[in-house]
Amino acid sequence: MYGPAKAWTDAIREFRGGRLKALDDKPHPISMSLPDRNNIRLPYANPPNPRETTRETRLRGVNRFWRLGNPRGFENPFLLSFGVLWFRLHNYYANETATSKGWTSDEDLFKFDERIFNQARKMVVGIYQKIVFYDWLPRWLKIEANNSTFFNITGRIPYRGYDPTVHPGITHEFQTSAMRFGHTLVTPGLWRRAARSGTNQCPWIPSTVNIAGQPGEVHALRLCNAYWNSQESVTEDVDALFRGMASTLAEREDNIMVADLAGDVFGPLEFSRRDLGAINIQRARDHGLPDYQSVREAFGLPRIESFEAMHNGSIDTNLLAIQQLKAVYSNAGLNVSAPDDVDLFVGGLIETTFDGPGPLFTEITLDAFRRIRDGDRFWYENRDNGLFSDTELNVINSMTLGEVIAKVTNVKVQGQPGVNGQNREVQQDVFIHNGANDPCPQPAQLNINTAISVPPNSGNNRTIIENCVPWQTYDYFSGSEVSFPLTFLAVALLIPATIGLMICMAKYREKKLAKARQRIVRREKTKEPHTYLAIEWVGPNDGERHIKIKFDENRKKIHVSDRRGKPLRMIDLRSHGSKQIDKLHIWVSEDTGTVMSVRTEGEIDLVLKFSDAMDRQEFIQKLEPFLRGIGLSLQKVNFKEEVIKKNATTKEQRQKLLDKFFRIICLQAFKHTNMDAMDLGVLDIETSKQIADIQLTRTEFAEALQLKPTSLFVRNMFVLVDADKTGFISFKEFLDFFVVLSSGISMPTKEEGTRSGTRQTLKARGSTIVRGYNTMKPGTKNISMKRQQSVSAPTNFAVYPRTAFGQKWYNFSQWVATYQLQIFWLTLYTLVLVGVFLERAFYYAFEREHAGLRRLAGDGVTTTRGAASAMMFTYSSLLITMSRNMITFFRETFLHRFFPWDSMHLFHKYIAALALAFTILHIIGHGFNLYHISTQASGDLNCYFTEYFRATDVLASFHYWTYETITGFTGVLATIVVIVMYVFAMPYARAHAFKAFWKTHNLYIVLYILMILHGSGRLVQPPLFQWYFIPPMIIFIIDKLISLSRNNIEITVKKAELLPSDVTALIFKRPANFEYKSGQWVRISCLNLGSNEYHPFTLTSAPHEENLSLHIRAVGPWTTNLRAEYDANNLETGQEIPKLYLDGPYGEGHQDWYRYKVAILVGGGIGVTPFASILKDIVNKSKIDEMRFPCKKVYFLWVTRTQKQFEWMTDIIREVEQNDANGFVDTHIFITQFQQKYDIRTTMLYICERHFQKVAGRSLFTGLSAVTHFGRPKMTDILRNIKLEHQNVNLFGVFSCGPAPLTRGLDRACADMNKVEGAVFKHHFENF
Repeated sequence: MYGPAKAWTDAIREFRGGRLKALDDKPHPISMSLPDRNNIRLPYANPPNPRETTRETRLRGVNRFWRLGNPRGFENPFLLSFGVLWFRLHNYYANETATSKGWTSDEDLFKFDERIFNQARKMVVGIYQKIVFYDWLPRWLKIEANNSTFFNITGRIPYRGYDPTVHPGITHEFQTSAMRFGHTLVTPGLWRRAARSGTNQCPWIPSTVNIAGQPGEVHALRLCNAYWNSQESVTEDVDALFRGMASTLAEREDNIMVADLAGDVFGPLEFSRRDLGAINIQRARDHGLPDYQSVREAFGLPRIESFEAMHNGSIDTNLLAIQQLKAVYSNAGLNVSAPDDVDLFVGGLIETTFDGPGPLFTEITLDAFRRIRDGDRFWYENRDNGLFSDTELNVINSMTLGEVIAKVTNVKVQGQPGVNGQNREVQQDVFIHNGANDPCPQPAQLNINTAISVPPNSGNNRTIIENCVPWQTYDYFSGSEVSFPLTFLAVALLIPATIGLMICMAKYREKKLAKARQRIVRREKTKEPHTYLAIEWVGPNDGERHIKIKFDENRKKIHVSDRRGKPLRMIDLRSHGSKQIDKLHIWVSEDTGTVMSVRTEGEIDLVLKFSDAMDRQEFIQKLEPFLRGIGLSLQKVNFKEEVIKKNATTKEQRQKLLDKFFRIICLQAFKHTNMDAMDLGVLDIETSKQIADIQLTRTEFAEALQLKPTSLFVRNMFVLVDADKTGFISFKEFLDFFVVLSSGISMPTKEEGTRSGTRQTLKARGSTIVRGYNTMKPGTKNISMKRQQSVSAPTNFAVYPRTAFGQKWYNFSQWVATYQLQIFWLTLYTLVLVGVFLERAFYYAFEREHAGLRRLAGDGVTTTRGAASAMMFTYSSLLITMSRNMITFFRETFLHRFFPWDSMHLFHKYIAALALAFTILHIIGHGFNLYHISTQASGDLNCYFTEYFRATDVLASFHYWTYETITGFTGVLATIVVIVMYVFAMPYARAHAFKAFWKTHNLYIVLYILMILHGSGRLVQPPLFQWYFIPPMIIFIIDKLISLSRNNIEITVKKAELLPSDVTALIFKRPANFEYKSGQWVRISCLNLGSNEYHPFTLTSAPHEENLSLHIRAVGPWTTNLRAEYDANNLETGQEIPKLYLDGPYGEGHQDWYRYKVAILVGGGIGVTPFASILKDIVNKSKIDEMRFPCKKVYFLWVTRTQKQFEWMTDIIREVEQNDANGFVDTHIFITQFQQKYDIRTTMLYICERHFQKVAGRSLFTGLSAVTHFGRPKMTDILRNIKLEHQNVNLFGVFSCGPAPLTRGLDRACADMNKVEGAVFKHHFENF
């Protein structure tokens, strides 16, 4: 009546005047009031309505119910009417208590609400206990033939007060069997009766039937069609139900149930009708009850020796039931001599007598009620609890159910004040109807398909009760046949779709990169005479640049410089030899009005873009008098802008022509060289003429070499080649000089450039001979510098195993020795991870078998649970690998000897791969789980997911679990995030769409939030992710805060220089307390490009320097935009150089070079930048008399396709050579480009190395003493000879940075060297 818990009780209270909350807050009059609506969704039992025929109408929300205390109170109209009865009785006594105490004001009703409520509650509970125990129970157990003598309860189980030794709990025998004896008494419906009206003393109310195929109106209310539609008849007239229940006779005591229970009781959605008798039998079996005979013995009854002895002789149907039961047991091969295997419910029903239950059910019922009474300290008869006064006890003991009905309804009950034989509607003993002696006997016993007239002979002929709506089935997977596979197909297709998006973004980046090269024309003038501002279109791949154009009438030239005055190129309008110039051609765009090109023979076209047509016209007007002044005419032609650019001779085309120029020089100088090998392509007459007429200025020559015009090589070369001192280099001049230089020198062939020989060069001061690069042909003099110390030191190498197995084992053992720390920690981590997976999988496979979920979904549950824990562990671990400051700190401590901090990037990728593997396993497992769960009954799933709330009217379909639960929806979102993150983390994405990679990788925050929410649904288990996540999260947040403390400091850039080959050199202020080591790296963001976008770069400055420096090559949108931001031509007058945010420094393996006695530094291409800082550091430390660190020798190997991009690096090497008085550093440069692919710089480098090293001991081209080798280094031979040179060294440190093929090759070389017993080469590498 008051709910199963206090929270429920509070939910149904009004909290005013001690009343229970009434509908629409209208408690008066009591006889008309109903409970309030369940708009707070109290969890009442709410099975599907079996009368309806569609899923939508069968599943209805609990908010349609009223607020009552009984969770199952809405099952049928009769049960609900009693719920309303007790609700009204409580409010009746609440009002009576308030009135008797004088608490009638609003203030008092609120003030004394609790006292009033408890007083009314105890009265209702006491009355209920009295009626059930002393009025109903005796009639339930036995009714004599005179209908006035009942079972003697007080004589059989007298009340002797509260007994604490009695357990008040309900026994299984009572709950599953004996209590259900009443099912045989239930009628298939109810006669309803209205109040007496005039002469019509028994106005029976017909029932309307709104069911297809059924009569529109019947006499009585059908039970099977009223399940969970209880409020319809109660709302219509609850008093009619009480009158009808007082008149409708129960079914006879026997073993037979009406069809409304035996076959048509309500069921779940998938099977709308069930057999209650079968359910009762199965329920007892589920509870593990013993057989009928055993229970008889337990309750002090003798065993029955035969099936026939179960019959008490009073009911013939019982005898028939015994015969049928015996036949069933006989067919099953069971014992038929005695009912030893009979179920308790079956045996108890067969014992039923004509006046009540048989002896077994009677004993069980008496035992249950005695326990309820004697074990209840608050039983109303217990005088020791002091709950009731004598007056109250007298009221309770005198109260009958008829009196309760009379108090709270409009039903006139016999024996109540004002009711007599003329107006009575209900007999005094509402449990017993004595036929004609009591008011309004039922017109007929309720039978199906029987039609009668009520009243008799009234012509009002109707069917008594309608048929039950037939049972219906439902497939829970219906509607999911398409969406289920499509959901997983969509997730699978998301992978190629994301890859496609990544590729499109990469292509877009290329277009954006081209667009970034474009310049906006600013409408401005210069004060310099004969000088004009414009933008030059350099070419389709080179973009645009701001320039100044100056007319030089004295020298007959048009000078082109950048806005700072740095010479870029010039157009020579003088005639030379066969090159006669009499006019200048200009092509003018007719569509845009802002573009034009200046064209003359032998020159790169000057394609200009102006701010508008007026500026362009002004330029042309000034160009005409300039040309007249030097004796030239102007020819103007109109074309579209597209045609002008398409037909322009660009810098790139000029470069190709210069390449052929130098290769022809080589062909002339080296007569033995195969022309086909020089890759000259087709040489027509026009191209040959262009090559012969080439005249290069020093600036143009420097730009062709991608060097500064002021560089050492350009100055020396120009002076040497320009024999006639005209300021130009002609084809003949360069050919003559080249022939002189190349005398006696052979160009290396492809084979010679790539194979390794057996001899190597050794510098004069005792450096190691680097073998394998004698690129001279047999008989050619070796020009390499002579070594001063012998390498024929005796060696003692172990014999390499001869068997295949022995070799593999030896190789494996050496590999383990090299990477033992990485192997140990990765193995340990993997084992812990496997343990985490197995622990959860085992738990859900065996230890949680009672929950039933594994039996429902199979091994998918164990797989997903184990994979989920593994995911929690791996994704949380990734935060540790991302804590850069922590890594940098610990690698400086003694812990670096026990943990490979430099391998954190490797660990990050390894853990991420494991996380992805378990994520895939988790998703696949859930695919099976969702299928199994989506095919199960929604009601059953509540038993599996006990901690998860789902409204009873919500169908637990595939769509529901996937998209309408927080667990499912966040799982889908997390899957999408994982796919996006991992696709954009691919090497291709990092190389071609770095910004997209960085932004998608920052989705890790979203992923962690989704993982937390994913577990918060508590579907299967309480959330566990926080136990894995919180410790790494705290470390990561602290690490991030350290970074943010640096990020917010604006760093002033002191100098920005644009170096050749799109390299940008930044020199910026070193923050206070910024301590770092050579080889470390930082992250920077440019404020003009977005303060939140950081990119990592290795410092090229040394720790002793006052400022920090970076050399950044423009290879992507951000670095290209960065170069444009620091291009002085793009800065407004007086504008400051953009500032930076700095994050770092962070450590990596290269900074440990000084820990090894011999360090080998190998840089590939732009990967040489980490060693710039190290070499500078070496220069500084070499000035100290005694270097106080273990390293005694450094070998620096620079492997590059061509040096032309890295002239800044040669300056550093030159400084090292000038200060390296002790021969601490040995430098070797390797040019890997083949001869037929040589560019201008590489060709000249080869010539100069071979000629000037003989004379000066250094390169004219670079100014370095370091030997330049042509060909790819064979790292194994190099390492072997270094090992020979330092036989007392047991551990060599090898540090490399560059493209993956270089580091992999060096890694294999180290592995090969480590196969042989002796010194170990420990390789540290970084890729870009």
